[in-house]
Amino acid sequence: MRLSTKLLLTICVPPALIWLVGMYVIKISQDQIRESIRTSAGAEVQSVQEEIDRVLQARIETWEEFVEQRKVIDAVLRSNRCLQEQEGLMDQLSAAWRDPEKRGSLPEGSVDETLMGELGATILKMSEFSGGIRIFREVLLTNAFGGIVAESGQGGDYFHGAASWWKITKAQGRYLGPVRVERDEKGVEVVIIDFCRRVEDSAGRFLGVLKVDINLDEVLEIVDSHARRGGRNRGMVLLNREAKLIRIGGRGETRTLSDGSRYLVQNSDKNEGGAQFFEGEIPAGEQVFTYSRPSEGGLMHTLGWMAVHTAETDALLAPVRQLRNSVILAAAVGTFLGVAIMLWVVLPVSWRMVRLVEATKQFGKGSQDVPIPVVGHDEISELSHEFNQMRTRLGETQENLWDAMEKAKEASKAKGDFLANMSHEIRTPMNAIMGITELTLGTELTEEQLHYQVLVEQSAHSLLMVLNDILDYSKIEAGKLELENRDFDLRDSVGDILHTMSPRAVEKHIELVLKVGRDVPRILTGDLTRLRQVIVNLVGNALKFTDSGEVVLVVERVREIRGRVEILFEVRDTGIGVRADRLEKIFEVFAQADSSTTREFGGSGLGLAISKRIVKKMGGKIWAESVIGEGSVFRFTALLGLGSEECDSERDSLEPLEGLEVLVIEDNATQLETLGEMLKSWGLEPSLCSDAAAAFGVLERKEEIGEGVKLMIVDRVLGEEDGIELATRIQAISRCKSLPTILLTSVSDGSPGKEFDEAGISKVVNKPIKQSPLLDAVMLATGLGTRKPKKGRRELRGRERAVESMSILLAEDGKVNQLVAVRLLERRGHRVTVVENGKEAVDQSLKQQFDVILMDIQMPVMSGYEACQEIRELEKKTGSRVAIVAMTAHAMPGDREECLEVGMDDYISKPIESEEFYEVIERFGSLGSGGEEIARTARGDLDEKSDPQGGEKEFDKAIFDAEAFSQRIGDEALMRELILIFEEEMEAMWVSLQEAEERQDMKSIYESAHRLKGLVGNFCARRAWEHATKLNDRAKKGSHSDDVSESVEGFERELRLLESSLCDFRENLENKVNSL
Repeated sequence: MRLSTKLLLTICVPPALIWLVGMYVIKISQDQIRESIRTSAGAEVQSVQEEIDRVLQARIETWEEFVEQRKVIDAVLRSNRCLQEQEGLMDQLSAAWRDPEKRGSLPEGSVDETLMGELGATILKMSEFSGGIRIFREVLLTNAFGGIVAESGQGGDYFHGAASWWKITKAQGRYLGPVRVERDEKGVEVVIIDFCRRVEDSAGRFLGVLKVDINLDEVLEIVDSHARRGGRNRGMVLLNREAKLIRIGGRGETRTLSDGSRYLVQNSDKNEGGAQFFEGEIPAGEQVFTYSRPSEGGLMHTLGWMAVHTAETDALLAPVRQLRNSVILAAAVGTFLGVAIMLWVVLPVSWRMVRLVEATKQFGKGSQDVPIPVVGHDEISELSHEFNQMRTRLGETQENLWDAMEKAKEASKAKGDFLANMSHEIRTPMNAIMGITELTLGTELTEEQLHYQVLVEQSAHSLLMVLNDILDYSKIEAGKLELENRDFDLRDSVGDILHTMSPRAVEKHIELVLKVGRDVPRILTGDLTRLRQVIVNLVGNALKFTDSGEVVLVVERVREIRGRVEILFEVRDTGIGVRADRLEKIFEVFAQADSSTTREFGGSGLGLAISKRIVKKMGGKIWAESVIGEGSVFRFTALLGLGSEECDSERDSLEPLEGLEVLVIEDNATQLETLGEMLKSWGLEPSLCSDAAAAFGVLERKEEIGEGVKLMIVDRVLGEEDGIELATRIQAISRCKSLPTILLTSVSDGSPGKEFDEAGISKVVNKPIKQSPLLDAVMLATGLGTRKPKKGRRELRGRERAVESMSILLAEDGKVNQLVAVRLLERRGHRVTVVENGKEAVDQSLKQQFDVILMDIQMPVMSGYEACQEIRELEKKTGSRVAIVAMTAHAMPGDREECLEVGMDDYISKPIESEEFYEVIERFGSLGSGGEEIARTARGDLDEKSDPQGGEKEFDKAIFDAEAFSQRIGDEALMRELILIFEEEMEAMWVSLQEAEERQDMKSIYESAHRLKGLVGNFCARRAWEHATKLNDRAKKGSHSDDVSESVEGFERELRLLESSLCDFRENLENKVNSL
């Protein structure tokens, strides 16, 4: 934003503030006026309602007292007795009542003439009291049969027992009728309501009904008087229960009982009542209707009437609107004046600033020939002057920088040439050393010679790695360090690193210990070379600065972060230590713990600096703790990927070692603890001893309790005592003769042979101890042989492949189905790429050319149908076409036709039968002569097949047909792996099905049942398959029913039976393997 624009906006701020404050004041004023209207109107409405209640109540009380008079009750009783004594008298009275001449002949007691006169006198007296207004229009008193006992007027019907007001009053005791309009003798409209009262004796027995027509002129006058007091801008309206008009105050005439709903406006909570603003009642104006429901217990509430106060706010809000116009005018004038002032003052300043900006841009582009003219004597002119001075000085500095850069380029080139020449000169002899070592390893060597040659090879590689690190330091300085990402075995790799460094530890009589946590993954992904560089640096420094004691490398798992694992490496020594004020500086380039370190121990000071940068690149950090004279602890973390852990037979190999008693003799406490943890993790029972006395004590205790030691592990050097001599002494004990013994020794201890035989030593393990060599030694010493290599996979019996090796894309979301299909295809020598949904299948088909795509139908993200259609659409643009074969658990009529309709070439139903599977897939391959040889290579060397059940248990074929399963799979290792996957996945799938059934979510039930159907379809389980199919079909209908719940329960029973059978079958297979 330009400076002139900012200044313009600044000038506009005061007028804007004036406008905002004015609008705020106007809003507050309007709200206050409206609130004042609401308050006064609410009070007015309450006053009107209370006055009407008082007037009506007074009129009603007159007749309440009347019906309780003795003479009224006696008159009604006489009339009732007269009618009761003479049957049929009611009809005679009705006829005589209609004829004025016959009224005088009415039976005595049926009508009370005296009471009639009193009724007429009462009405006249009330009219005089009310200023001539005839308050009561007519009064009727009837007996218990509805016949008239007395009335104020003449004429009309005698019998009223069928009238609704009479019946309601008889039942309820009191009745107030609706508003009605009549005409008097002069034709004037009169508004009336009926009041009826039940006549009772002292015992509460019904005697008759009193009916009074009440004139509402007094009520209407109340409304008019309040409307007149409000002035011309206010009014009062009275509405009945149906929102019809009774009176509009202040008007001469009101269309009584016409629609008055326009005066009732619902408020914000959808309830009537309170003050409401209603636009449009008056053109170009605003009207406020204020009303409230009458209080309970009053006659207004009983009648359902409502008083509404009206107010026109135009006149009331006129001063506020005038203020609003004044504020708008003031804001407009202020804005105009501000803009005018800004144009007069700011434009010259803005023009000078624009010239300064343009000169700066030119200067930034490298042009220094654009001076800025200095105009005036203000801050901008001073800025222009300083800018010109800076331009001159910068030009001089730039010339100096060009000279320095040329010199730096020459120095960098010289450095690069030197490193290249040194690399060549050093690599030439290194290549010879490594080549000769490799040739030597290919000859017949003793075990000791082989070990030495391996150390030479490892050391040569480490030296070559150091050389590469020196050359890479220039890349580190330039920020171009790149890390590899390969799988490696962490335990073996770290052990190999320490083995190459063990001669230095032996030379200084230092114990070098490796301790790897049990939860640390075996296979990791990362840059092993860079990791080795850091470990060698830290362990090398620890060995360099430690004269006695131990150096321990501890590897632990910290946490898992988004598919990667954070590993902590800790190097602990008992060396000279580092001062606290030097701990941070030792990670800097060319830094040492103190000035004497380089002279005494040597070193360039680059190691820790390089290590810090490598660790940072690995997503970790490095730090140190130290105590002078006690030692140091260097720690660093690294984020490494999780590699593909291979399923090996180590667990099976460890079963014979379970509970084996082992005597361990090691004088180093850390090494002893590490050995104990290793042995316990394999299931052995170690007794840990630090010297000979403790070892003989353990043997004595074992003898006392009748137990014996089955294996002994002893260190070669036990303080002042020789480990071989100790082993010989223990072997001399009668109960320990021929005790298998493993000797722990350093890499340069030699192999005396005869001494080893006399001490019963059957295997030697070099320090630092790696898990794999120690486990191999334990198994050899105990007579179990070496750990079994992984078994090859057996090829199914059947015809040989007659086509060339095919490239196949498998789209399948079920792990078991993936495993089955991949193994079957790989046995035939085919190459398989696996994806888990239709979207990935489409993407992969664009990246790579395949011979066949195996497509599951029901998959997440995108179904097989959708994926096939999308692939066919893409092929229209490329002109190519790949074969697509459906592979699904759907086996209903029409499923095959539906697959072919969307563009698939063939159809395979699950469970997969190998012969049909191969026949369909290889139909799309190319014929060739190399097929049979490739198939034999893919099968491996296993040509024998034995009964996998081993005759140990018979299985119900309806639940699990073990024979058919064995014939279909054929490979015992694959069968075990399939069952293990079933055990892992079945429970999670079943929980998903149960949750869907509880929610009655038929779509989820269908999807879960379909996945379980595909799972059990691999195991020749007829009954479980049938239950899965039935549940799948019922869920597909889309409506929950008892049949679905019944199918779920039946399916669960069959799944549990199948799970038990598969577990027994797997145990048979494992027992058979262990017996081989």
